[in-house]
Amino acid sequence: MRIKTNSILIMIFIILIIPALQVAAEQLKLSELVRNALDENIDILSSSLDVEAERLRYESAKSGNLPSLGFTTDSGNNTLYSFSRGDEVSLTNFPPESELYTRHKVGGGLSLGVNIPTGGSLSLTGAGSLGFSLADSADEWNYIVNPALSLYFRQPLFTDRLTGSPIRFDSMNLADEFAGLALVQSEIASTSIENNLIIAILRTSLVLNNLRNTYELLTDRLDLAQRRLELAFEDEAAGRLNSLDRLAEELLIRRQQEALIELEFQIESAELDLQQLSGVDNINRKTINLNLDSIRSAMDVDPLNNFNVASSEAARRSLELAGTVVPSGNEPVVEVSGLIRRADQDEAGTISDAFNDAGSSEMNISLSMAVSFDIVDWGQAAEQREAEQASLLAAGKRLEAAEYNARLQTLSAMRNLELIEEKFVLLQRGYEYDESLLEREQVRFEAGLTSELALETIKLDRKEREYQIMQLNDEKSLALFELYNSGGIELKQLF
Repeated sequence: MRIKTNSILIMIFIILIIPALQVAAEQLKLSELVRNALDENIDILSSSLDVEAERLRYESAKSGNLPSLGFTTDSGNNTLYSFSRGDEVSLTNFPPESELYTRHKVGGGLSLGVNIPTGGSLSLTGAGSLGFSLADSADEWNYIVNPALSLYFRQPLFTDRLTGSPIRFDSMNLADEFAGLALVQSEIASTSIENNLIIAILRTSLVLNNLRNTYELLTDRLDLAQRRLELAFEDEAAGRLNSLDRLAEELLIRRQQEALIELEFQIESAELDLQQLSGVDNINRKTINLNLDSIRSAMDVDPLNNFNVASSEAARRSLELAGTVVPSGNEPVVEVSGLIRRADQDEAGTISDAFNDAGSSEMNISLSMAVSFDIVDWGQAAEQREAEQASLLAAGKRLEAAEYNARLQTLSAMRNLELIEEKFVLLQRGYEYDESLLEREQVRFEAGLTSELALETIKLDRKEREYQIMQLNDEKSLALFELYNSGGIELKQLF
């Protein structure tokens, strides 16, 4: 009775579990997973926004080298009181000598500014104002025109803090490069995130396919074990088999059942991981096709284009520029300003007379120059220079390490491809041997020299070899992607 009960439980287990993990005929291509992930992944969306922000900063840095044109206005009105003597005044009692004025002023001007290649700035402003007033004792307005033209020049006398060289005359171009390097680093980071996501999707898909194939093989072997157990019961009853051998068959079945339960958990975990990476639902109902014809042959790969190498190079260059583009703040600064404006402020009865007076009257010209610098900075500049030199040296070492690691990574990926090709040859030979063995066993089975279970076992061995070849083909796809990633190739171009 216990024997029949165990058999029934085993059959119930197989009937309930196997359909739950059977894979539908519909296939899901790797390209579909990747495209959906690139569109939906939050990290990629965030990195694309970072790239756009750095691109706008780069455009802003370039536009900062262009001349700027501005316009200013100045207007207002007020009521003024003029007194001929200092009598006490109140709002209700005006001295007879006082006059009440209503005064208005309207002004404005254009300003032109430009940054110069030496790191300084030059600005030119043309402005003027028109003032008009009316007194209680007068019947007509009086006008005053005040034209002015100002020129301002500012030049920091900074040097290259890293080398101590004089003023750089290409500082604006260096500032552009500095902003461009930030954009390059942002683009590298974004592409690296995309590549890592694609490789993670491919690796997870490979694991999922392998788990499903293993599950299918194990269920087939469990079916054979169940059939052997039934024969073992018959042999035990006929005295051709002892109870220990029959118990060994039962133990084998229990271990296979435990392995199936563990595989079920691993498959569900891999499906959830792949769903999270790609954003595609119902992955458990589809098989993953990892065969991409576009990547069957390896492209030329240069390890110096590796993302870590490119990012390290940009970081080193940024540190190098930091000592040139950005002044330290304690260097000498020369400032020169000039002003041309009308000397007198005689009032005219009409606006035209006021403009004529402004054009014909004497103009005052004034120039001023100032030089400012710190006499003692308590070693700040020297310490800053030493810190920058140390940072630059460290960045150079990181670049060397990145180049070395990139070469090793590329060589490792290429060697992995070679090993996969060698495994293909061995597996193909094994498959050919399985074919020959199956043909021979089929003849023996038809001749009654072997059992159906022995024939089914050989068929399962051949099927397992087929799955191994399929898995190795998937591993080749992964190895190619890892090789391309080591050479800084955008993997999304393959889709």
